[in-house]
Amino acid sequence: MKTTVDGSIRRKIEDVLNEAVRALGVEGELPDLELGRAKATERGEYASSAGMKLARVLKQAPQQIASRLAETIVVPDGAATVEAVAGYVNFRLTPQWLQRLVAEVTATGPTWVAASGCRSSSQASTQLGPCISATVVEQSWATPSAGFSNSPSMTSSGSIT
Repeated sequence: MKTTVDGSIRRKIEDVLNEAVRALGVEGELPDLELGRAKATERGEYASSAGMKLARVLKQAPQQIASRLAETIVVPDGAATVEAVAGYVNFRLTPQWLQRLVAEVTATGPTWVAASGCRSSSQASTQLGPCISATVVEQSWATPSAGFSNSPSMTSSGSIT
């Protein structure tokens, strides 16, 4: 299965988060749900304070709202898991999705950076999907094929090897 690289994974997460908020009955203009990079890696790659932002609108506890959102959200392509913690909705990119993305980048070669919408490999090394750490893949292109596997693996800390 081809991993979707048109548009960022952040955009896809934002879309499903907004859909889940609408499914809870929030109408009109949505508040800023503050989706961004998680401050601590143990919380995942992305986090939103949606539970706290919607508590007044829905007249419910932030943790309850975050839990309902986490139960509802399904990120496309199995790209991320979702959990609620203290009113936050946290998104953790799955190893399987990251491995598919790295395999796609590897198969496409140096042209992937341009095709993905990344302006440069330095941008690719600082952002997640579609500009996900292309420096890892660039290093693999320079490595003799005898030592390279088409099945990248991840360390326990989430680094791609």
